[in-house]
Amino acid sequence: MEKQVSKIDKDKYVGLDCEMVGIGDYGKVSVLARACLVNFDGDVIYDEFVRPESYVTDFRTKYSGVRKKDLREGQAVSFQDCINSVHSLINGKILVGHALHNDLAVLKLENIHRLNIRDTARFLSLFYIYSMYNTCTCIFEM
Repeated sequence: MEKQVSKIDKDKYVGLDCEMVGIGDYGKVSVLARACLVNFDGDVIYDEFVRPESYVTDFRTKYSGVRKKDLREGQAVSFQDCINSVHSLINGKILVGHALHNDLAVLKLENIHRLNIRDTARFLSLFYIYSMYNTCTCIFEM
């Protein structure tokens, strides 16, 4: 019999994903351009474009989906407004995401205790399952 997840348990988890754009020479320095938070059920609780404080030299649209028009004043929130909102929404929660160290770095939240983080990039069993699936898929497509 499958164990039901209680409402109390669900409220503890928040999923995070950020999109970055590049600033500086050749756009090599990443800054926040969009932040999205979802609850346990995948419902969006925060999704905002963020206006970088520096001139963007690479929008990385192919990967980020962010376009110049998304970051215009009136279309995007300030970095500080985003940080304040994200801080309040994740306070006391367990953060879930992939390669969260990148997202936390651009949000300037690197001091979150690692016991409050569930990073799918750090679960080797998920990596092996994914690798195995891709290997099997390739074999069957031959």
